[in-house]
Amino acid sequence: MRLSLLTPIVLALAGTSVPPPTTPPVRVPRFPLAGLFVAEPDPVVPNGATGAWDDVFLDPGAVVVDTAGVVHMFYNGFNTFPGPVGMGYARSTDHGTTFTKLTPAPVFDSARAANDHGVLASAALIQDDGTWAMWYYTWEATVWPVAPSRIWRATAPARTPDATPALEPGADDSFDAGAVRTPSVLRDADGYRMWFTAVDRRGVSTVGYATSTDGLTWVKHPSPVLTPTGGTAFDGKSVLQPRVTAGPDGFVMTYAGAVNFTTTSYRQSHGLAVSQDGITWRRGDGAVVKASDFPGGGQLWYSALVWTGEDYLLLPEVGHGGTTEVFAARHHGPLSIGG
Repeated sequence: MRLSLLTPIVLALAGTSVPPPTTPPVRVPRFPLAGLFVAEPDPVVPNGATGAWDDVFLDPGAVVVDTAGVVHMFYNGFNTFPGPVGMGYARSTDHGTTFTKLTPAPVFDSARAANDHGVLASAALIQDDGTWAMWYYTWEATVWPVAPSRIWRATAPARTPDATPALEPGADDSFDAGAVRTPSVLRDADGYRMWFTAVDRRGVSTVGYATSTDGLTWVKHPSPVLTPTGGTAFDGKSVLQPRVTAGPDGFVMTYAGAVNFTTTSYRQSHGLAVSQDGITWRRGDGAVVKASDFPGGGQLWYSALVWTGEDYLLLPEVGHGGTTEVFAARHHGPLSIGG
């Protein structure tokens, strides 16, 4: 498990008085999730060999599907967290059924990012000229699960970071004053869209939204687009890690939810939501996948979601036996639930 003693930083965040996040005014009915995704029994990206940089923990990082249907994954590998993180590259030519690791060493890390903090891949796009753009986030403290973070972009020819962050935390009383992280980025005729985890000064996570014309300079939506539901639901206290894809149902998001996010013993499940504009979201009626859906699954961590042209492919990081590996869950064809 990813465990670390919480420091006074977390206590200070939890004790700061900040107005609660603004909930979007539009409420829409939930849709049933039971049986929507089918979990697959074996990891699609397993740990590396003993002693390797990715032999303990793996999360799917940034995943994108090209026009030929090939699924590309820039996964994050690490031995402890918080700690050094390397990004590897894996590829699937069978719509995500199997992946092949193609880089024995990391293709990107803190040194290549010229950053003193840990960096983790989170979103990638193939540009019009065939080159890659990748968005990653920093982890700027040696504590977990709450730490300052910023979002950066790196581009071709050698995954070169931009001179300034793509997105930074907001003003001290804002919903994203504490951190911005885990970006999910899409591009369409209207430009670039980003959904991201926003953390306020209390340590409460919501989902923020921003738009851009160039992928570097972003304009934030003034309030979260997804907020905790309250109560004892799996997403009652925090919602985080938005993973958004565009498919036949419009925008589809998986997200993590946790009731007690600011403790090291919290457990999270993953929910599902759909939207036609990326701002107003209709949620499912519970968790779309849980750790118990996977063999030996003790915990769910980060995830990725893509539309392959045939399926919605969900790639969660599943914890079991003191390690994490990337598994898969799948829904074939459109969700057919309405937006």
